[in-house]
Amino acid sequence: MYGNQLPEFQIALRRIVQQASTYDFQSIIDIGAGDGFAAKAFCERGKQVTVTDLHPELLENLPEDVTVYENLDVCDMSAIPSESYDAVWCSHVIEHVMDTGRALSEIRRILKPNGLAFLTVPPFEHRVLDGHVCPGWNIGILMYVLIVSGFDVINASFINYHSNVSAFVRKGPDFDIEIIHSWGDIDRIKHLFPPSLNVHQGWNGDIENYNWTWQVDPIDLDREYELKGQKLKNREFVFQFIPPILVKSYYSLKGKRKKV
Repeated sequence: MYGNQLPEFQIALRRIVQQASTYDFQSIIDIGAGDGFAAKAFCERGKQVTVTDLHPELLENLPEDVTVYENLDVCDMSAIPSESYDAVWCSHVIEHVMDTGRALSEIRRILKPNGLAFLTVPPFEHRVLDGHVCPGWNIGILMYVLIVSGFDVINASFINYHSNVSAFVRKGPDFDIEIIHSWGDIDRIKHLFPPSLNVHQGWNGDIENYNWTWQVDPIDLDREYELKGQKLKNREFVFQFIPPILVKSYYSLKGKRKKV
């Protein structure tokens, strides 16, 4: 999403992927897979991986056993049967859709009972950014939206980590509480928030984490930043001596995978 401008954001997200891959599940779909870095990490852990992205040309460098849904909209995944996956990975996608509720409803639908949703969104941002029709989130707001979308927030894990607001949350029972999307709603559902947060009208949801314990080693962001910068310089140095048509061919000549 941010290209090479914020490698620390990408590096931190890699650690979140590693954390997700330690959970016990077999099948997972990566919605909005981008260049497939998360899908590759899950493959390395022996997971059965499916991916989708609105830009399928980005998915050409994935392992051959990855299943690909091309041009699948997170707000309409009717091509996927209900209760198909143990887990969903959806990173920096929700802020790009006009109907957040519809997207979360579809994610919940394709999850098996008690399935895991690994969701990451950006924190609140005053700047207007390409494609971001939602200005951002904090953990409290993300909890709120997930509760009314039918997810179990009490037993979930949340963290705000280097521009990644992440929720590891399970599919809950159907949400059957009558709300009006106005005054009094928080009182009606506050029992579905973690009790330790003392939720009430106007509470400050800008918290650093909830129920989050790292299961993977920390990443030295400064060192990774340095290595990424050197790698980019090396690639640019090599490509300046290669005709552009050959560079394009380099990125397009990849192995074929199962497409749906």
